[in-house]
Amino acid sequence: MAKIRVQLNPDRTQGGILTIIDSTGAIVGNGLSVLAKAAVDDATAHGNPLADPTMAYGDTPTGTYNITGMPGFVFPYNNLHSYGPNGVIQLDPLSGQAAVAKANGRFGFLFHGGDPGPGGALRRTNGCMRLQNDEMAYLKDQINQLYPTDQVTTVEVSEVGVSSTIICDSNSSCGEGDPPPGF
Repeated sequence: MAKIRVQLNPDRTQGGILTIIDSTGAIVGNGLSVLAKAAVDDATAHGNPLADPTMAYGDTPTGTYNITGMPGFVFPYNNLHSYGPNGVIQLDPLSGQAAVAKANGRFGFLFHGGDPGPGGALRRTNGCMRLQNDEMAYLKDQINQLYPTDQVTTVEVSEVGVSSTIICDSNSSCGEGDPPPGF
């Protein structure tokens, strides 16, 4: 089975790199930029001033996830500003920080797009992984092209010190209700 690999820089204000790996170990398509940084003001307001990934409103936790769905425009993901025009990819934590976060009551782990911040930088979320809207569309297209012969079911997120060329918007607050209600 194919998988998604997300490699993040420990400095989460630097974008990470997302790649799809097929069942033979080959990289499929182009690497994509992804941001996994929490909005500090929102994290602080919810009792997590250090944006601890294992706590609510923290940075995206490292670990392994299952992909549980790829809905398009259905509630609560129909907010184009927050989630973009390409729907979302829903994730369920399995291991690592992700499993600890789930045990701590964290929910709403997603890949999604959304409007860029000033200068085109990716805006922070409250625990999701944000891609540029065109790259989110490309990711879903690549996953759909592999299905059903080499289905993408797993996401591995790690901190390995790599960075993409995309940077994080300096916003310290999302104010968008992210993670989504009713997830």
